[in-house]
Amino acid sequence: MHRASTRLRSIRVLSAFVLRVPRWVSIALVVAVSVALSVGGVLAALSTSGDVSPRLFAQSLAIAVIVPTLVAGPVSAVIVELVHALRDEHVGALEAAQRDELTGLPNRRRTLELARRELEHARRAGRPYSVALVDLDDFKAANDRHGHATGDALLRATARACRQTLDGHGVAGRWGGEEFLVLLPGADARSAAELMERLRGSIADCGVALAGGARIACTASIGVATLRGGPVRDAAANDPDADATIERLVAAADRRMYEAKANGKNRVAAGAPTARRASG
Repeated sequence: MHRASTRLRSIRVLSAFVLRVPRWVSIALVVAVSVALSVGGVLAALSTSGDVSPRLFAQSLAIAVIVPTLVAGPVSAVIVELVHALRDEHVGALEAAQRDELTGLPNRRRTLELARRELEHARRAGRPYSVALVDLDDFKAANDRHGHATGDALLRATARACRQTLDGHGVAGRWGGEEFLVLLPGADARSAAELMERLRGSIADCGVALAGGARIACTASIGVATLRGGPVRDAAANDPDADATIERLVAAADRRMYEAKANGKNRVAAGAPTARRASG
């Protein structure tokens, strides 16, 4: 068991080294080590063979250099490429597991991870933190009337509107169904509401084409909740209340989103900021 664990650690160390350096460096090192071992073995063998003619000595050294070079070069190139390919496949699999397949946005689980991380950053900096819940109005009716392909197109169009409108000022994730959660670290209640108003307009303008040339669009009702900035907190990353804080913020945004729907839909509802809890 110990030997297997040691081998596994050694493989991980070697793989990490191979991934950090240029491919040619890894290949060159493998070839150099192979040649060195081969030459060392030949010299050890010749030293025990008594008198060796200069010609035999030179031929033996040439073989000790050429053979491992011809063998180790291609073999190490293949191994290095496999290591890089496995890394790329692993990274791709992780990214796929964190993204919503339809919209390309972070999925719910990844959005929650990002929400916690951004909350911790905001707390360390004493900055405000806002979240917004975006729900497409009458989406089910449009989906039932025009088909799931049209519904999917509307969701993808909404995702594009989120990316274009936020443009580095926040992150949108697919929350579920026709709902999207927007994370706005550093945004106070006013700036978050203004940005969500722009997003609301963008969603209303991003219709999709139907068969026959007609277009259909969805509006959105958006609820915004904000956590006010406050004193910088120590050890914010280990705060056990982070998940509960996010849950409360999302719940508040959800309530305000329903307020927006109750007041006519296609609007943004933002309430008063939520005060931070005192440290400790």
